[in-house]
Amino acid sequence: MAWSFVLDLLVASNMGMAIQHLGPWATCSSLCFFIGALCGGDVLALRGALMLAYVFNLINGLAGVPAFPYYNVEGRLNVDMVFWAVASGFLHGCSVARMLLDELPVRFASEDDEQLARFLNRRSGMERLEARETLKRGKWMRVAAGERIVSSVELHEQVYLLVEGSTSNTAAASAAAAADVEPPHGLVEPPAGSPPVLLSGHVFSLSALNVFGVYIGFDQDHGRHLEVWAESDCLLYSWPMSALEQCANYSPALASYWRSFALYSVAAEFEHRAHKGTARCSTGEYEQEGCSTGEYEQEGCSTGKYEQEGWLAGGRSRDFTDDLRPYEQPAKPSWAGVKRWLKKAVSPFPPHGIRHT
Repeated sequence: MAWSFVLDLLVASNMGMAIQHLGPWATCSSLCFFIGALCGGDVLALRGALMLAYVFNLINGLAGVPAFPYYNVEGRLNVDMVFWAVASGFLHGCSVARMLLDELPVRFASEDDEQLARFLNRRSGMERLEARETLKRGKWMRVAAGERIVSSVELHEQVYLLVEGSTSNTAAASAAAAADVEPPHGLVEPPAGSPPVLLSGHVFSLSALNVFGVYIGFDQDHGRHLEVWAESDCLLYSWPMSALEQCANYSPALASYWRSFALYSVAAEFEHRAHKGTARCSTGEYEQEGCSTGEYEQEGCSTGKYEQEGWLAGGRSRDFTDDLRPYEQPAKPSWAGVKRWLKKAVSPFPPHGIRHT
């Protein structure tokens, strides 16, 4: 502090004015404001620093704004400073509390919900918090074998994820042809190349995912004729269009995860159609299986590994049922993790385009 007093003396002697240091509470507040300016890379660190700054401002106002080296001024209260410190500190504190609550472990009500959250994470990277918000906006459905799951009208109003069982968009048409009667509701055979059977992990109708800004045009000329029927007892999860619009506008992170899920689903649909009758070998390449029925003999999950044997019979995809892999385990609190977080948080100068995310 010697250099500071020397500077004070020089300034005072040249300008003829008294030099006064900030009191201890004002100094702590200024330090927190400075830390907030440094922590531009993490909103939690920034808001936390601002909250602490206003806490010290509150103490400073209650103490009567003491000057250095005193901590309190008897009989004095700075009302304006107390008011603004409480108002601003409360808003920052609410934001900090919200973000800390978001970091708490997320638990789901049932094993089915847990598996669905695991599936969404493996196919889109969706975190558990966003998965919980996604599940809030949809519902479970059970459909018995032989019943219609969705009509051609509903196909454009909801997205269906097949969790368990097998479905067909040709079952009703085939049954009508065998009985020599007209297909129900104007049902026709699906367009060439479309999958005859959908199994666990498949999504329909993909066109509703256009709400996330990914243009999907599969069967756009034939969608009004398609209906999906249950080949076996099925368990599905569905989201109406209104729920998808909510997900698209809820938060940038949730919308981004849904776009990733839409792109994965489109890629899986293309693979299902283009490589029907082929299977993946251990190298990841495709090899012909010589399937006489033309149906898909095997398929890969999100890791590229084969689905389990029961999948073809209507069992759940491995993306639902596989245990958490080592890299999927939630990170345990550690000093190394805190250091990584602090290193990321310290970013006083924002990169280009930070407001464009």
